[in-house]
Amino acid sequence: MTITHSAGSPAGLPPLSPVLLAGFALRPVSPRLLDPLLDWAMAEMHRRYRPAFARLREMGDAEIRIEPSDLPFVFLLRPGSTRPRLRAYRTGEAPDGAIATLRGPFLLLISLLEGQLDGDAVFFSRALTIEGDTGAIMTLRYAIDGAGVDVVRDLTEAAGPLAPALRRVASLMGIVYRRADRDLQTVVSALRAPSVLTARQHADKISAVERRLAEQSRRLERVELRMRKRAPALDAETEPEPEVAL
Repeated sequence: MTITHSAGSPAGLPPLSPVLLAGFALRPVSPRLLDPLLDWAMAEMHRRYRPAFARLREMGDAEIRIEPSDLPFVFLLRPGSTRPRLRAYRTGEAPDGAIATLRGPFLLLISLLEGQLDGDAVFFSRALTIEGDTGAIMTLRYAIDGAGVDVVRDLTEAAGPLAPALRRVASLMGIVYRRADRDLQTVVSALRAPSVLTARQHADKISAVERRLAEQSRRLERVELRMRKRAPALDAETEPEPEVAL
């Protein structure tokens, strides 16, 4: 299942989105409450995509730090372990030692995981940023590229008899999310409109001044040209008469 998201800003500045608002509400939540869910999710993903995880074995117990810019948590992923692990921490409380950091809006990170994005394009646009061992991030990306990961589908199907109900809930949440995101982007556009209009007005004024300066420059060039043409005649008129010897 695909949930569209706003293209947003560079990774250091998260876009206004339902995820960002949800992040504010999640600040009081202890990351430890997420551990059982993360353990179950990683076990299920490992079961479904064993070949992809097998290609990550060369990373061993190395950890990758994942920082959603619009959530109050950071995640440490150990994808190369025999039992891949994902742990959540409050921002600023995660232990050091990760060999690389991947940072960006949450849904953009999920889309990258699912292979929906051109990774090179989002990295060059700085919507996602990498720090540390870039090779480790590329290894992770290439291992999952083309694997057909769909986080919502995979995890709802793992719920057994509850899968149909969970799929309907996920579908409804997707609809609600898209509507909320569209409304928020409308608000953002309305708030930006005055500044955009002012910027356009200033740009128009600057263009008008530039046109006037260009016209003045052309006039000066014409005056200088006329002066150069008249210079020989003026020199002849002012040339002194030869002296007559007495």
